[in-house]
Amino acid sequence: MVHINATKNKQLGPILLDSGGVIFYFMSMRWKDKKYRLLYFPENQSEMREVILSRNRLVILMSVVVSFLFITMTALGILFSTYTGDERLAKLNTENMLLKDQLVTMRDRIKSVENQIGDLRARDAELRVVANLPSVEDVLRDGGIGGSDFKISYNPDLLGTDAEDLVRTNLENLEKLETGITLELQSYHELNEEVNANAGKLSFIPSICPMKTGRVTDRFGARKSFRGWKAHTGLDIAARWGTPVYSTADGTVESVTWRGGYGKSIIIDHGNGVKTLYGHLSVYHVRNGQKVKRNQKIAEVGSTGLSTGPHLHYEVRVNDICQNPELYIFFDMVNYLEVR
Repeated sequence: MVHINATKNKQLGPILLDSGGVIFYFMSMRWKDKKYRLLYFPENQSEMREVILSRNRLVILMSVVVSFLFITMTALGILFSTYTGDERLAKLNTENMLLKDQLVTMRDRIKSVENQIGDLRARDAELRVVANLPSVEDVLRDGGIGGSDFKISYNPDLLGTDAEDLVRTNLENLEKLETGITLELQSYHELNEEVNANAGKLSFIPSICPMKTGRVTDRFGARKSFRGWKAHTGLDIAARWGTPVYSTADGTVESVTWRGGYGKSIIIDHGNGVKTLYGHLSVYHVRNGQKVKRNQKIAEVGSTGLSTGPHLHYEVRVNDICQNPELYIFFDMVNYLEVR
């Protein structure tokens, strides 16, 4: 309990302070007085106690109290800031460790992607050879490719040495990846255009076997006959009478007729001087001047002309010169047939 009563001459008093069982009573006092009387009543005693303090002692006492309070509050503030600072520092250290682990994982994943791009470059080089295109090195030398715009700003003062090295390495590798991917996309676009341009030409190359079943009885080259050695100008495939015969490429039927020892035969013009001949047929399924597609059924196996049994005689001619048909069959598909 505190009670304050001020007089007209601005004296202090009376003042009552109730503090934990002890009642202090300050009598009326003035600051110009040299001594001050302090009366107090202990809670468990009926007598009043008195303490007389000089003005200097009172000033010293108040200074000590204020200093003690100031020092106490300062110490508590320092302890609180130290505790919260240590806790925040520990949290930041944990986050930095997690970020460093993520940087290491990112570095490993970037390395894996670099290896995959390396494989793509190797396949790209092979396709460029097949497509008769210049190598990637020639493209870079002649036309060039723009640099990377990939940039990340960071403050190296906030990073440790290890973390800074990881960040710098990852940034450099990412720039290399961006450049490599851009280059591969450009190369893919060029290859795609080249393949599309040649797709029409490929369909006119006799690249499949003219029959699905049968067995090879004679291959291209010299063979022995009753008259001695004689050049065999095609591929003989024996099969049952009526077995389907297919066009080996797109083209136009040039002739459907009986042709001497070939018997019933078909010649298909595939353009660019390439023609195919199908002999010893039994039935035709196309006519002169008809457009045909690869894998289209054009006839059936027979034994017409100079033939000792049902089979197909198949020839590939380039500028009227007979070629080995097996050299034109992709993936060695003739091996699917039984060879005698």
